Amino acid sequence: MQKAERSEVASAFCLPPSDFPSKDLSIRTKDFALRIIRLYKSLPEAVEAQVIGKQILRSGTSVGAQYREAKRARSGAEVTSKMESALQELEETGIG
Repeated sequence: MQKAERSEVASAFCLPPSDFPSKDLSIRTKDFALRIIRLYKSLPEAVEAQVIGKQILRSGTSVGAQYREAKRARSGAEVTSKMESALQELEETGIG
């Protein structure tokens, strides 16, 4: 992997600028999904990279959807369930 490619991969998983904690989680999860999409687009065309990339794309972009579903939950148990699903997707993406 070239130095520029490693930099793109690393930036997809790094914390954003110092205002990160002040951003609403829905904005942060959207930003995360956009970084995952950029990462996927930067991957080589090799079959192996595309297979792994598609899985990262699916799990990384679903985090925000899971969070938004948790915000619309009707009970505490449902909130917990949706947030656990979001956490599972983050772990599958390689964050946790």
